[in-house]
Amino acid sequence: MTIDDPYLVRILKKHYKETEQEEKPLYKEIKGLYFFAKATDKFGEYHYLSADSEKAIEDYCEGGILSNSLAIDKWATYVDPILVATHFKWVGKRNNPFVVAKPFKYRGPTKWTP
Repeated sequence: MTIDDPYLVRILKKHYKETEQEEKPLYKEIKGLYFFAKATDKFGEYHYLSADSEKAIEDYCEGGILSNSLAIDKWATYVDPILVATHFKWVGKRNNPFVVAKPFKYRGPTKWTP
């Protein structure tokens, strides 16, 4: 990311010179911990997938649109966690971190259901 304002550039250069720090970029891209994709099956229906690596999603969708497997349509960069918890299927290697805890009734003959 570049700064277009010459006044801000001068202020930053002066700050780095006075504090004897090396110049750092103002913006740094953060690689996500989780990956999300929208995949299509052979009938044209969408499936939403999440995993801890791109390779896990690609392995799950192996085969493409011509076989009974899924084909990746789009990769998503950010999805709200509540959408991931309700609509996305976890295909990663470890446990699903987007599971929402449900209450449990410890006393009585039957479990409590909302």
